[in-house]
Amino acid sequence: MTLCMLSGMANSRSARMALVASLVAISIGACAQDQQAAKPTATAPTAAAPAAKPMGGMAHTEGMDHSHMMTPEQMADLRRKVPLYAVSTDEQIMSNMKRMPPDFWGLISSKDLQGAVGVVALGHGYTLGGNEQFQNYAGPISKVHPTVVAPGMAMMSSSHIQAAVDELTGKHGVKTIVAVPMEMGDETSLVRQWKYIFGLEKDAAWLAAPQVKTTAKVIFTSSPAASSRVSTILRDYAVAASADPARDRLILVSHGPETEADNPAELAVLEKHAAYIRKTSTFTDVKAVSLQDDAVPPVRAAHVAELRAFIQEARAQGRGVVIVPMLLTKGGFHARLQKDLAGLDYQFANRGVIEHPEFQEWIKATVREASGG
Repeated sequence: MTLCMLSGMANSRSARMALVASLVAISIGACAQDQQAAKPTATAPTAAAPAAKPMGGMAHTEGMDHSHMMTPEQMADLRRKVPLYAVSTDEQIMSNMKRMPPDFWGLISSKDLQGAVGVVALGHGYTLGGNEQFQNYAGPISKVHPTVVAPGMAMMSSSHIQAAVDELTGKHGVKTIVAVPMEMGDETSLVRQWKYIFGLEKDAAWLAAPQVKTTAKVIFTSSPAASSRVSTILRDYAVAASADPARDRLILVSHGPETEADNPAELAVLEKHAAYIRKTSTFTDVKAVSLQDDAVPPVRAAHVAELRAFIQEARAQGRGVVIVPMLLTKGGFHARLQKDLAGLDYQFANRGVIEHPEFQEWIKATVREASGG
């Protein structure tokens, strides 16, 4: 999930709100700097800088400015559901919503391709070339099945997902839709929002949106987060970035969930990948950090401090450090992470999981298993 994070909080309510107000202004500037920084996106219920539009000629629907439609009841609902919004003013939330990346959809298979099984690839919407990465690397499955991509936060709208479903069923003969959440987590608020939109969850994770209407059978798959193929990808990225895996400390870093309650499950997934890497490479010192990039500022700051301490400890022992983010695409999260680690000496795998050939195999296997084909 992606945003430029607020950071730091005061103890008193009035001081805290004043500080948050000033930090929002700072964070907006930081977002703009992120776009000019490295080639480094991530995910969240708060907004990122404007996302790139769909590539060449794809049909799409633009996201809309949700902020002018926000009611007091919706504001209250967001504050109940999103910890970071609980310490934000109405104006800050509305500003965030204005900067939400556009929701869009696009057909990436041939307009003539017909099939009983169709694929909807779901993503949160990306910055810094992330949309292009998402579309390009989702491409191979489109040679086999009618395929649409439908990136977007879907915070309070679902028209892009409905349009994508209608494209498959109305023009490509699709009777079974495999909805693939290309998101690094199965219990994220974004995945829960998508499930709600497909009628698979009773309550919206964020704000209520129209649920998809279709006569097609919908199969919602697991995300790639816990896949053994992702373990392989992270290992390969780590080995490529390391000068001496047997001596270097490897740190796997994920975007992480918004809430503390969801974080143990996130760390368990990271540790699964760490165990695989220890078993299949010469890395023996493998740490895992869930940054909780969209948590309230003190929580995120504590994880950054933990990460920096891991690096400093290894360097003090004369060992190298390799950082491998577990993110779908490279973008804003990668850029923010490198800023968090300014002044430290480490090697950084500046790649998204989606770029590795094993990811294509994951998509093919996931669709095949879901559809029984």
